Amino acid sequence: MEESLRAGHSLEFFIEGGRSRTGKAVLPKAGLLSIVVDTLMSGRIKDAYIVPIAMSYEKLLDGNFISEQLGKPKEMESFSSAIKAIWRTLHSNYGTVRVDFCQPFSLREFLLAAEYSYNSPVRTLQPCLLPQNQCFFNHNMKSRRRSEYGTEIVSEDHRQLIKDCADYIVYTAFGSYSLMSTNILAFLLLTKHRKATTFDNLVNSMNWIRDEIAKRNKTLSFFGDSAELIRRATSLLGKNLVNLDVVKMEWYGNNNKKSIYYKPSVNLPEVLELQYYANAVLPAFLLESVIINAAYSLIPDNLGKCTNGLNHHLLRKDILKYSLELSSILQYEFIFFTSNVKTIKMNLLLYQIQKLDDFFAYGDQAELQQEIKLNTSNDKSTIQFLQCILTPFIESYFLAASVLYKLIDTEIEETTLLQDIKNLGYKKIHLGQICYLRFYQYKFSFDYDLYFKAGVFSLNP
Repeated sequence: MEESLRAGHSLEFFIEGGRSRTGKAVLPKAGLLSIVVDTLMSGRIKDAYIVPIAMSYEKLLDGNFISEQLGKPKEMESFSSAIKAIWRTLHSNYGTVRVDFCQPFSLREFLLAAEYSYNSPVRTLQPCLLPQNQCFFNHNMKSRRRSEYGTEIVSEDHRQLIKDCADYIVYTAFGSYSLMSTNILAFLLLTKHRKATTFDNLVNSMNWIRDEIAKRNKTLSFFGDSAELIRRATSLLGKNLVNLDVVKMEWYGNNNKKSIYYKPSVNLPEVLELQYYANAVLPAFLLESVIINAAYSLIPDNLGKCTNGLNHHLLRKDILKYSLELSSILQYEFIFFTSNVKTIKMNLLLYQIQKLDDFFAYGDQAELQQEIKLNTSNDKSTIQFLQCILTPFIESYFLAASVLYKLIDTEIEETTLLQDIKNLGYKKIHLGQICYLRFYQYKFSFDYDLYFKAGVFSLNP
């Protein structure tokens, strides 16, 4: 790779290490990127330009990943199964594919900006022009081995630098991801219309969410009438994922009035595939959902549910504190920001709160001591929509944490622990203590990295 870079050749590799199994952005693998960074910092090349690329599929070409998400062993392929798969692919409609090339950025400028950002946390970790500092690129590089040559320990700053760069690439690429009609329809059905809805209501919701997504500067890869888009997306998703029920209105004149109801498949395993398509839309509403869930966690004896006509007074600093804590818990699910600098996170969240004027009213106090009134009576449906986006994730982490006491002074097999999580989830569903029966599709096995980092437990081979 170094010789190719020195010769001026272009390199192409998948920063995420492979295809996403959930439809969300995958945390980057920085191994190959570290070689490029080391080559630049050692002075072997003057600069390298990185071009993040986003690929959007209206329908998956290589099938779904349900078996992998359910933890089933991979089935051995046979000649007959391969022929059937090829035949099915050639005679199926997969819609459109869109490739978005993001604006190239200079790796050298990024590293210089990063050096300045580490010394001045109020600066963002995005590419910007700064005076060249050759000492930064040559410091300790002669005594440092390349990443590919062994396991020699590198400085934490250098490791964090590469991680920030990798996060920025994935963050930029997924931010440029073009949302397809299947993504929008699946997202609407699993959030606003989980219990089915009429075609007319679905059209109204489609018009609404298209406007909301456009306000957030996300790209939609489709145009035209929402009704036609719904029909197209329904056809691509198939009857296994979206059910169409025709209901005859007996009270209507001549009994010839019929209504079509669209209902998502919410049972295993179909719901996993439907959620795959819906997850692409999550980043568009991610920060709002974090803030709304953080605000409701501050309301006592409310369990996060809206109360009719009541206003709740909260401090801005408390909302920020809980928002940062929630984003930290979900750090292995989403890439929230392009840097891990806490001040930057606070500034972004402050800006995002200012955009939620429909739900928050401000007092006259100083910024962080400002009292904020949560207006749950203004637009209850929108608040519930934003809240339910992350609620399944929060509930799944809650379930995983609830069984960790069983690991005290003992060891439990992973499969047994996962079964305990499932049993607890079904129990709390029946007791009404959690709202969603979707915990398994997000965290069928809870994220070990979060608990390792917190020092909760260790894993024995």
